[in-house]
Amino acid sequence: MAPYAAAKSGMARIVEALSEEQRPRRIRINRIAPTFIDTSRNRAEMPDANPADWTKPDAIADVIAFLLSPQSRAINGALLPVTNNA
Repeated sequence: MAPYAAAKSGMARIVEALSEEQRPRRIRINRIAPTFIDTSRNRAEMPDANPADWTKPDAIADVIAFLLSPQSRAINGALLPVTNNA
């Protein structure tokens, strides 16, 4: 678990650094962090899990579409959890 946690932490720091470096160019850098994604492969690999709690791919796509929209213009350097479809 330690290497996984270190990699996740490293990605967060990269997003923070890149968002500051690219700010003068008006390039925004953000990162989404979905929990388990409801895919057929995940369902097959985790048959005892409850996929009702998983995030649907279209919900993740909605977050990405929002980040690409003008409405997200004030968001930069953020880590956005995408945790379910509620």
